[in-house]
Amino acid sequence: MALSIFLLGCQKKNIKAGLEKYTDFGDNPGKLRCYYHVPDNATSNMPLLVVLHGCNQKAREAAELTDWNKLADIYGFYVLYPEQKTSNNGSRCFNWFLEKDYTKNSGENESIKNMIISVQDKFSTDPTRTYITGLSAGAAMSMIMIADYPELFDGAAVLSGGPFKSAGKLKDSYNALAGKIDKTPQEWGDLVREENPSYTGEYPNLMVFHGKKDLVVDFKNSNEIIEQWSNVLGISLDNNVSTNPETDITRIAYLDDMQNERIVSIEVDNMGHALLVDPGSDIDQGGGKGVFAEDKNYFSSYWIGKQFGLIP
Repeated sequence: MALSIFLLGCQKKNIKAGLEKYTDFGDNPGKLRCYYHVPDNATSNMPLLVVLHGCNQKAREAAELTDWNKLADIYGFYVLYPEQKTSNNGSRCFNWFLEKDYTKNSGENESIKNMIISVQDKFSTDPTRTYITGLSAGAAMSMIMIADYPELFDGAAVLSGGPFKSAGKLKDSYNALAGKIDKTPQEWGDLVREENPSYTGEYPNLMVFHGKKDLVVDFKNSNEIIEQWSNVLGISLDNNVSTNPETDITRIAYLDDMQNERIVSIEVDNMGHALLVDPGSDIDQGGGKGVFAEDKNYFSSYWIGKQFGLIP
């Protein structure tokens, strides 16, 4: 789970990148850093998007590769960027495989939760329109957040990640990355429900992106995520609609009984461990090229924003 473009992390440069450092968000048991982006013409009651970077990344690099700040300025939503420290993880990965960090109300997930609640209050964002997205280790931590705190989120988009609790310790993570952890949908779903045994509310909708030639996080993890979340949502995987929006891309929408899209899978042929981008000047183009970002004529951030109503 590595993305390795160097980031200059000083506060002055983060402001130039459209990021502001935030420290006054409450308890921080995970010892993470926090940055946010305030959109142009900001008002109250705007949505909030949480973006979790991959390994060896920082917030600024995630912002530059995804172009989320540009979209936020155009369409009006706040963006929150939690950031890992090398003192927590030498590769600057979110620790999705450690019990203290995936168990509800502890470690890194509690820090991220506190950041979200604080930013919601600070800017009076719409609490019913909070979303989360992440790449690689950030995708795995996104799954932790929606499993631990489903009431906080309306939707999530995970790119090259794995299901919740696919590993319980560091040594297990290697089998998880290799796609060797195989459970039934019921077993996967039970792992989520155990975090909130008395919760009766809705769980967020989900988008899942994965390259079929991913050598870092095996594509099998995409199927396990979908099995887990379909069980949590109580929908049948047989009720689906498939389209091909671009060459090499298959979009599969899994529907509930009312024919609403609850899970959307984006399967990408001929792509490895990468973010989908489409650099250009058209309204539906953007994203930056990098070692782990591929131009597939598909600006993933834009289509995530469309799916979740951030972009009308």
